[in-house]
Amino acid sequence: MNNNIYKSVSDRLGFDEKTVKDVFDYTFKFIREHISSLELKNTNYTEEEFNELKTSFNLPSLGKLGCTYKDYISHNKNFKRKRDDKDD
Repeated sequence: MNNNIYKSVSDRLGFDEKTVKDVFDYTFKFIREHISSLELKNTNYTEEEFNELKTSFNLPSLGKLGCTYKDYISHNKNFKRKRDDKDD
């Protein structure tokens, strides 16, 4: 990421650049680790089971990152199709 962004945010908020960078990195590391722990690739969740999972994150001023049940089903179908094509 562009270090000018860290500098700009640190100047505006009064934190040092390393703290700003660490907060940014830890935020996305947490999201990545949480989503990875859900094992979405090899599991066939029902819609009710899927809706109980935390699959979306609201990042103020950036927007919402998430996965809907429809997206989950679509990606699983594509993943299985590609895996099956590779096995042939």
